Amino acid sequence: MTTSEAPPASSANTTSPPPPSSLPPSPTSRPPTDKPVSLSALVASTPSRIDAFLTHLSQCMQTRTGAETVLLFACYATRLSGSLLETLSSAAIRQSTRRLLALAYKPPPTSTIPRPSLSLAALALQLSARLKALSGLISETRTMARLWGLLGLYFAAKKLVRKSLAAKRQAGETGETGGTGGAGGAGGTGGAGEEKHAVRAARDISPESTFDTLVAYAQLASLLVFQATENVSFLSSKKVLPLAGPSQGRLALLSVRAWGLYVAMEAARLLVERSRKKEEEGGEKGRLNQDSKGGREWERQWKKSFYRNLAWAPLTLHWGSNGGGFLPDLAVSMLGFYPALGTMMDLWRDTGVV
Repeated sequence: MTTSEAPPASSANTTSPPPPSSLPPSPTSRPPTDKPVSLSALVASTPSRIDAFLTHLSQCMQTRTGAETVLLFACYATRLSGSLLETLSSAAIRQSTRRLLALAYKPPPTSTIPRPSLSLAALALQLSARLKALSGLISETRTMARLWGLLGLYFAAKKLVRKSLAAKRQAGETGETGGTGGAGGAGGTGGAGEEKHAVRAARDISPESTFDTLVAYAQLASLLVFQATENVSFLSSKKVLPLAGPSQGRLALLSVRAWGLYVAMEAARLLVERSRKKEEEGGEKGRLNQDSKGGREWERQWKKSFYRNLAWAPLTLHWGSNGGGFLPDLAVSMLGFYPALGTMMDLWRDTGVV
């Protein structure tokens, strides 16, 4: 039936219901509207929210790495808060002082100058000092927790040595197997097996694997120097070891410089890793393939690692200098807070309570 042959609306069966699209919306079929949460409901849900937060925080601190991450975040969060309060309150106090001096020397001089009361800026300055003291206490707690770091480095060194020996052993066995197959193999079978073994052996002793191994050993050595010198310096400052103050200072500087060397090597390693990725995926153009989900995820993880590591670089130069540092306290707090916040966010997301 064509459109011109369709019956008019008046001739349609009046007992049949209209199509669903023509039905007026009933009150129950309308989408629910978001109602504002009442204050009483918000107060009633506060205990459960606090309980969920504390449960999640406890879950984050179940491991040694998680506890260190939480302490690192708390250390630089309190330090940054204290630095910001100190900067703002100091500026307000200086402005108030200039105003009082202008009032005192304004002709004709006033007979009495009102004594400034404990203003909000002064209270903020006191709070800043307390937050910085708390940050220093957390930093000392972290240093005490790192006293066991040499034990973890021992097992890391053990694992690295075993991995290196296993790679050398595998390369040797591959070479011997390849030589045997080439001498005693018949026809094309022996040649194909020898070619496969040769390719595998070349891959095992490639410059990339050699570079990675050397960097791993160098980073491990720098961390061993960092941890050992920090432990001796800290224990000497607590009168546990008989080391004088100047020697403690020299060991502390050596510790920070060893850490700075590790940070520099990590930056170089990440740059080499990115260069390899470009050559692998981009070829001559040298561009990363970000079309796939895996490529975008790799790029995101690489940038996260590189920028967090880069934030520590000026701090190692600051703490490792002989003159006591060149960065203002606010810059130190902000540089340290950036990687601390990032690692805390990762930990919070990865330890979500189901």
